[in-house]
Amino acid sequence: MCTIGPSRFCAFLQEWRKKYPEVEIVLRNADRDKIGDMLLSGYVDCALVGGPLSNEPRFKYTELFREDMVVAFSPEHRFSRLNTVDLEQIMQEPYLDRLNCEFRDTFMTESARVGHEIQFAARSEREDWIQTLARGGLGVTILPVGSVIVEGLETRPIGAAALRRNVSLAAPFGREDTVHLRSLLSALRRFDWKSKA
Repeated sequence: MCTIGPSRFCAFLQEWRKKYPEVEIVLRNADRDKIGDMLLSGYVDCALVGGPLSNEPRFKYTELFREDMVVAFSPEHRFSRLNTVDLEQIMQEPYLDRLNCEFRDTFMTESARVGHEIQFAARSEREDWIQTLARGGLGVTILPVGSVIVEGLETRPIGAAALRRNVSLAAPFGREDTVHLRSLLSALRRFDWKSKA
């Protein structure tokens, strides 16, 4: 999924490639809506996902780690003086909409429930654009803490809501039996994801 940051996986792939230097890994960005078809068609062998893709019973998930959602903003923003930021405070700011965010629907539903109309400053599927706009002061956005890729972007935990996602590897049943995918899954299960946070 295009919303999953690369930093934790760099350490894992460095270790795994030492054992399997002959295997080439092709990383593809994909929207959540397209991943299932890509897996079932064989276009990709496995996918890193931020939660179950659907009620599709043909996928096997291997949970890797959990990560908290945070609010991101410029260093000059008023949120930089706070330890945590509530959803209600976020709703009152110009919002930078990450179109592929797993939390997006929940945020929209919650804002409608409390009667706040979100003021969108910009929308994009590109993580780098949204984060750069947030660092530049055009608005705020919600994203997983491990997905921060823009230097200088400030983040804070989101209030008492304790918003988080589970990152897993998804593979169609049957395909996890291929030699390299089996070795990848085995290494993923043994890897110490918590120390790489």
